[in-house]
Amino acid sequence: MKTIVFHASDCCSIGSPAVYRYDDCTGSGKSLRHAGTGRICGNNAGGACCAGRLACKLPGFLCGTQKSGRLRRWSYLDKFGCQHGLFSGGQVYLLFLTVYLQEECKREEMEDAMQIFHYGNLSASTVLIQPVDDHDLEEMETELNEIRKQGKADFQLIAVKVDNWNQDLSPWEASAVFGREGFGDGAGELLQFLLGQCVDRRKTYYIGGYSLAGLFSLWTAYQTDIFAGVAAVSPSVWFPGFLQYMKEYDMRAKSVYLSLGNREERTRNPLMATVGDCIREGYNLLKMQKIRTILEWNPGNHFKDAGIRTAKGFAWLIKNQGAE
Repeated sequence: MKTIVFHASDCCSIGSPAVYRYDDCTGSGKSLRHAGTGRICGNNAGGACCAGRLACKLPGFLCGTQKSGRLRRWSYLDKFGCQHGLFSGGQVYLLFLTVYLQEECKREEMEDAMQIFHYGNLSASTVLIQPVDDHDLEEMETELNEIRKQGKADFQLIAVKVDNWNQDLSPWEASAVFGREGFGDGAGELLQFLLGQCVDRRKTYYIGGYSLAGLFSLWTAYQTDIFAGVAAVSPSVWFPGFLQYMKEYDMRAKSVYLSLGNREERTRNPLMATVGDCIREGYNLLKMQKIRTILEWNPGNHFKDAGIRTAKGFAWLIKNQGAE
């Protein structure tokens, strides 16, 4: 159960202070209830909160700003029914708070499900973020030793274990490429979770990964500038629509390391066989945007020396840290 507390000045005709319990995060109840009176808050004047103050407390809504005591209508609010009587007279009804809390519950469920592993010096100013699977964790010691050997700098590595690879690392839905399992669109939620690991702005953050995690890492740097660099190691840039995405949007990281095995494009799968052409074109796109980048070719196919290859990417970012 989640408890939300607002001051008396934040809410109208509910009580002072207004304390609400969100009774259910599982989806069966989804009700807001005043902790003192037991009253369920609904879409009525008594259950409404003053928009000018409450909206600013719900950053997930991007509700707008105060203007003459009223709240500007933004499209995100319209999406939830402003034009259907749920929004009037400068009030945001508790329906919106309920939806906000549902999203918070989803985030907390992801936090509970994720396993986080910390390596290296926890006080280091350089932090490496890496989505991993079981195979990556098996090679982690090799990877860490290789980063120390090549990077020659102190660092912390945060490995986040991703269980549902195709769902959580995919930026948008796509049909199955091999087997029957298609790709989901969970990358946005995973990115929000990872940003929660990057709260100390005095530190420098890099993100990197192998295969689909490499694609995800590359995609994140089009969403945020929190990462100074990206290590996209043998990335799945054959992913449907991704190369076009790179053409339409600007890279926000300063440095991008790309690598591929020299036998990876020699595959019978026609879509995956485009990986070589895709990474070459992606590399040229980044150079045109004046991004500090490199495309390194490793011997072997996709499954050879994943830990060492990933280490080379992170080491390159560390060595080029602060370079003009």
